[in-house]
Amino acid sequence: MFSCKDVTEHASDHLEGALPWRVALQLRVHLLICEHCRRLLRQMRAVSGALGLLGFGAATTRRRPAQRWTELAVGALAGAAVVLAVWLLPSFTGIERQVYAHAIDRHAQPGPTLPSAEVAIKLAVVGARLNGELPGVVFADRCDFFGVAITHLIVQTSTGAVAVMLLPEHAKAQKFTRGGRVGRIEAFGNGTLALLGPDAGSIDEVVARVRAAVEWPA
Repeated sequence: MFSCKDVTEHASDHLEGALPWRVALQLRVHLLICEHCRRLLRQMRAVSGALGLLGFGAATTRRRPAQRWTELAVGALAGAAVVLAVWLLPSFTGIERQVYAHAIDRHAQPGPTLPSAEVAIKLAVVGARLNGELPGVVFADRCDFFGVAITHLIVQTSTGAVAVMLLPEHAKAQKFTRGGRVGRIEAFGNGTLALLGPDAGSIDEVVARVRAAVEWPA
């Protein structure tokens, strides 16, 4: 599945119609769930259009019939993907969609358990402090969450890995299920704690760990 980073790397070729049809299809499927990437492409199109009006547009060439046929196939497949997405998945809401899209982005890969000092450094990005041990952290980094710096953790439990995001903004508390995963968003200190995991039990377990070990004063 395409990540936000993949979309950024392929955006120019996508706008120029230069992507292989399989890659173009993967990109369009990602756009179905990622408002941030849709906005990025809209902005790039606007800039490209403005440059064209100023006389800086690149010369275009006549497209071969085979290329045109491929583009039509991509459009048809992308349309089918839209229908399937609407049919199979309930509609996303703003923060829920963003949490889900960021949590399944492949840039965050679990590894060995991290030392507490490294986890503490990443928590400091949002002004949070680690008091004691936060067991099972196998990924910790500062991430760009749709234009906002957050702390992104992955915490291992007996039933699977849970993605944890500390967002320095308040969001409405909610629970959701998407793609066979369970999500939760709740107030925590100065901001919001957002999680996505394999089941409700793993979410409960990680919430308890985070609240016991992390201090984020209100």
